[in-house]
Amino acid sequence: ERNDTLDPMDLKIQGGPGRKAQHDPIELLSFIRDTTPTSPISVTEWADIAGIKRQTLQDYLENMRTAGLIATTGDGKWARKYITQKGRNLLS
Repeated sequence: ERNDTLDPMDLKIQGGPGRKAQHDPIELLSFIRDTTPTSPISVTEWADIAGIKRQTLQDYLENMRTAGLIATTGDGKWARKYITQKGRNLLS
């Protein structure tokens, strides 16, 4: 039924798409400050020391990788992450 007392503008979506970031990527980087290509860390270990869920951390990784802040060595279940020089520079 049509309800003439409702204003269609009240139905406008507030905010943008997706969830708001809950964690600061730079703070997440600080937890892997000491990693290197020869001493990387698994996503599970990283999430544990950061005190967040693995999937939550996983949601940040693509953007961090694209920005050149982290890199991956190995693949599949042997994939490990480490901070890049660009990531280290952000922490300084």
